[in-house]
Amino acid sequence: MVKKKRKMSEVHKMRLSEVFKEQFQTGRVPWNKGLTISDERIREATKKRNETIAREGTFSLEKNPRWKGGISSYSKLAIDYHGPHCMECGLENLDYHNLHVHHKDSNRLHNLLENLEVLCAKCHSHKHPRILSEETKRKIGVAQLGLKTSDKTKLKMSIARKKYLLRQKEMR
Repeated sequence: MVKKKRKMSEVHKMRLSEVFKEQFQTGRVPWNKGLTISDERIREATKKRNETIAREGTFSLEKNPRWKGGISSYSKLAIDYHGPHCMECGLENLDYHNLHVHHKDSNRLHNLLENLEVLCAKCHSHKHPRILSEETKRKIGVAQLGLKTSDKTKLKMSIARKKYLLRQKEMR
């Protein structure tokens, strides 16, 4: 037996909305909620903002109160200067998401263009090798550490790799 969905009445919807408001209201209402330009507080805040802009100019770069010194802006500058290609392996036509910027002297605050290298993710990972503990090495497994593996294990790995590649082809 299939149950029919009942439509909610408007009264029921209103009651539910009141219950949700009571349960999930954060309790803090923004100071300017529902206010218009005719309100004195809004006019005063707008006046202060306009005075600051007139005195200091626009809020761009160093003049913005949220300015953090431009530490993360070096990445785009380096890619624009050196070009969107890996400087290590020469891989070209990479988009900005696949490019990393490496500091040659390992100092993240030294952001001169001569100190920055544009690298693909693979080359960048080679520049920063991971130092693994013994337990982590044990967890990684025998095959990835370069230790000898049995023929039986190699066969299992090749079968698993083939299955994986077939699944990838089916998804495309």
